[in-house]
Amino acid sequence: MAPTTCLCIGFLLLLGHGSMAELQAERGLGLEPVAPSSGCEFTFDKLQPLEPLPKLKAEAGTVEHFNDTNHQLSCAGVSLIRVVVDSRGLVLPSFTNGGALIYAIKGSGFVGVTFPGCPETPYSHLKEGYVATVPAGDSVWIYNDAGKPLEMLVLFTTSGKANKLWPKNRDFNLAGSSENGRKNIFNGFTAESLSESLGISQFLATKLQDPKPQGTTLLTAYDFPALKLVGLSIERGALKPNASNASPVYNSNAQLVLYVTGGSFGRLQVVDNRGIAVFDGVLRQGQPLVIPQYYVALAQAGKDGAQYVVFKTDAYPVTNYIAGWGSVLRSFPVGVIAAAYNVSTADAIKIKNSGGGGASVKLVGSYA
Repeated sequence: MAPTTCLCIGFLLLLGHGSMAELQAERGLGLEPVAPSSGCEFTFDKLQPLEPLPKLKAEAGTVEHFNDTNHQLSCAGVSLIRVVVDSRGLVLPSFTNGGALIYAIKGSGFVGVTFPGCPETPYSHLKEGYVATVPAGDSVWIYNDAGKPLEMLVLFTTSGKANKLWPKNRDFNLAGSSENGRKNIFNGFTAESLSESLGISQFLATKLQDPKPQGTTLLTAYDFPALKLVGLSIERGALKPNASNASPVYNSNAQLVLYVTGGSFGRLQVVDNRGIAVFDGVLRQGQPLVIPQYYVALAQAGKDGAQYVVFKTDAYPVTNYIAGWGSVLRSFPVGVIAAAYNVSTADAIKIKNSGGGGASVKLVGSYA
């Protein structure tokens, strides 16, 4: 079965109608529960209601966590928050390491979920009693266009096979920053690297902080079914001397092991969910580097170019590009970009269309 190139459909359901299980399974993002750890053995012996913790005030509303001292939620493999978005408030774009369900308690607004490979993802109207589903690794934004607050419950799953990163929820912010010092992922890259990669000015690159790959081939279980038996896939690629990959990139359902087979990466940056570069340096021939699931990478080849292979821990890997055709930025409405990064409409259009043609991947059945 050939992979679907663009899943541009609305993930908005009226509670009790429809199921996403079949589509999740097809994308390799099934949310099958896993057995609880031994530390959860006595957690369910005495159940108790959870009380809300003090509200965290944000610029456009509030976020409320729950006091889970008995670890009931974590042992169930989920986390839960209550979000209230003020009128005309925007929940800035982000993605997480687990799938999520958003239930609208009161009010209404728009929700947009970005799917890999979709240049223009439609957004849906979320209103009281409706549920929006957000697959792991897909970015989401929410805007309250109504005159009253939008109140939502958001449940994150952390125990499904879609999450290989960490047994709790992690948010990767694509815009803004938080009071606890967490920054968005663009802060982990230098303005110079972003400017060159996205084809925008360094000024616009700094606003994102508050040519395409050559010869890339990907071998998956779609083309070589035996890979499904081992749950792995492999990508081979090359960059010309001093060239950068067209966009910061992350994989939403696989850990990566990058190995340089020839030349070097003169600079490779890997950014985590705090917006901090956990690696920023040279990667030479013969050196492997682990890039965790959801961590965003941006690479520039050395003076002799770079040839590499990437082993991925899923037979059906899902790759997400931040810029370019079919990318995260390309799918956001201009108004969301302008509000998220505090730029003019003209500059928002430049950011939306950054990255040129984006990255292209050729699916092959075997390696020559």
